[in-house]
Amino acid sequence: MGKIREFSIQLHNNAASVYYPGQIITGIVVMDLISAVKIRYIWVEIAGRSVTKVPLSNRGSNRSQWLADFVTQRDCFIDEKKVLWDGTRNENLQLGSGRHELDFAFPLPCHYLPSSYEGGKCCNIRYLILARICRPWKMDYVTKTAFTVLEMVDINRPELTQPSPEIEKEKTITSCGGCQSAKYLKLNAYIRRCGYCPGERMTFTASVENCHKIRLLCIHAKLQQVVEYYAKGFSDQYCKSYAEIYYRGESLHGQLFDWDNQSITIPSIPPTSTSFCSIRISYELKITLDISKRKTLSVVIPVVIGTIPYCPSPALNPYNIRPPPAYADINHYYECNYHPSNRVVRPSFPPVYQESIDGRINLQDSSDEDREVTCQLEFAPQYPVASDIEYQQSQTSTIQENSEARLSLQDIDSSIHLLTLRRTRPSNSS
Repeated sequence: MGKIREFSIQLHNNAASVYYPGQIITGIVVMDLISAVKIRYIWVEIAGRSVTKVPLSNRGSNRSQWLADFVTQRDCFIDEKKVLWDGTRNENLQLGSGRHELDFAFPLPCHYLPSSYEGGKCCNIRYLILARICRPWKMDYVTKTAFTVLEMVDINRPELTQPSPEIEKEKTITSCGGCQSAKYLKLNAYIRRCGYCPGERMTFTASVENCHKIRLLCIHAKLQQVVEYYAKGFSDQYCKSYAEIYYRGESLHGQLFDWDNQSITIPSIPPTSTSFCSIRISYELKITLDISKRKTLSVVIPVVIGTIPYCPSPALNPYNIRPPPAYADINHYYECNYHPSNRVVRPSFPPVYQESIDGRINLQDSSDEDREVTCQLEFAPQYPVASDIEYQQSQTSTIQENSEARLSLQDIDSSIHLLTLRRTRPSNSS
């Protein structure tokens, strides 16, 4: 970089670079100059934007060919710029050699901000801080860093802590010749809670009623992410599976089969987000019964993925979680009446975050072609990963029951031993 040894952005007091609406992002722009450099301006910018690209397919003159095109929409949530150093105040526009640190601070809006999300080339929600050195008659230097913004999705709300309604589906199976009477299959299932956080085990129960004992292939369950995205009146969606479990066994072929207390561990994935109009993220548990290679029977149960971990009661709250503002509807997390003196505070549970299971992406875009970028361009959003309190409680109760059983056995053994000693003790001769 010629005369510049280092040009970077460092955020304060946030190793994971995760923020919530209403918080203040503070940091410094660091420059280490080998010698004096002529600079017009040094400015820093915060940007929060979403991009959606909906594919369009149109037939050309040749019916065998498809012409693929995209409709693109860009939405902006945050766009603020600050000048950190004005070189035009100096006659020679020079900034001296050595290390320079320029402070900056950006308050995040208190109104609704969608969670960070990287959906590949078709859609993303991205938050960046950029710093630029504007030089006279030369290419600008640019550095940037991405950070994660999370919605406050609280799974401790009463409607999310309750079991889901039991969903039932039925299928009629007829023989090939139609000579035999129709056979019926029923599949019903429910999940223990309607809301979970990454890191928790989503527990569910399914049952199969197979009155005619049709031989079934297998039953399996998977957590699915459904993403709907919109651009200028057009829409598209895709579905992605994150975790799946199977069962194949002889007990599946009986008249009744209960698949009790099965669980899927939720990986580090973005939270449910249905309020933002351009990108909507929802989740569902899909349980499928494979009847044959071509016939299946499925039930789909909606599930909310949150950012505030489940806490069964205040007495069992290991994180001292402070509840966020109440929300009127599950699809509108940010119907807020905020006041600047009552900012949203990040939850006080330990900041355990993990990179998205979808992996890192490259932050380079077309605007970087006319400037020299001096930073690492890979980034992955980070999402809170909670410990499974319910599982820990069940393990603790099991350990306590086992220890109590061992103690009772020890008491029985001691009593038997004392009785044996009394019976075998020789009598005193007169």
